[in-house]
Formats: sequence, C-alpha cells, structure tokens
Amino acid sequence: MRRPLIVLTIFALGILEAGAGPNQDRPRPVSLVELIANPDHFDGKLLVVKGFLVAAWSGHDNHGTASLFLTKESADNLLDANVLVRPNERMRRDEEKIDRMYVVLTGYFHAVPAENGAFIAEIKDVQDCNPWSDPNHPIGLRQDRPRSK
Repeated sequence: MRRPLIVLTIFALGILEAGAGPNQDRPRPVSLVELIANPDHFDGKLLVVKGFLVAAWSGHDNHGTASLFLTKESADNLLDANVLVRPNERMRRDEEKIDRMYVVLTGYFHAVPAENGAFIAEIKDVQDCNPWSDPNHPIGLRQDRPRSK
C-alpha cells in the first residue's frame, strides 16, 4: 500500500510543478544576439537580457522609449541590431543611472510582425532594470571584481 501512495504523491507533485505555479513566470536569461536572431521564438516570454541602454524619453514623457543595443559602438553608430524598450516609472526616475550604461533588464518580450515580414522587437512591462557595467569603467577591468580560478 505504501508504494502506490508514494507514486501518487510524486505524480501529484509533477502536475503541480508543470501547472500555473510560480515557475511559470520565472524569467529566462537570453542573450541579445539570440533575441534579435529569433524574435518569434521568445514572443510573450519573461526574459532577462543584458545590453547597452539608450534612453529616448525626455523628463516625464510617458510615450518615450529606449533602445537596448549589443554594444556602445552599435548605439553610437545607430546600427539596427537593437530591441525597443518601453520604460517603466522606475526606469524614468533612474535615467541618470541607466542611460548609456550596460544594464540587466527583466521584462516581457514581444515580436510584433512588420509589413516586410520581419519583426519589430520590443520589451514591455519591465520588471527590473539595473546598471551592470559602466563603459567608462568596464566591469572586466575593475580591480575589485572576483577572479576566476
């Protein structure tokens, strides 16, 4: 009698994990390259992505956007390899901390079909956006960073 109870318990736990639990909205880390190359694959997903953020809103403009580029050089040269970001209120308040910085951003990705068959890639409903590395003082050159063994 004990064995069927154990099997039933394991089965029930498996169903709970697969269902609409807290794991469903766990953000998935993804590279910006992967996101730009396969936007339809990530549509509607909660993602964590790193990139160089350029704010394109002014002051309290609620209609502005930002762009997340692969690199500072990509942003400086206005290369097309970027993702639009709809900033949240915290991003607007933290503009001085995050504008023209490498950031770690968590939000829902949307691949909006364009007329030419391509996609317009954008991140909405941003949950978190924090500075990761200052291009003027890169994290890889800091003396206090952990060393790999």
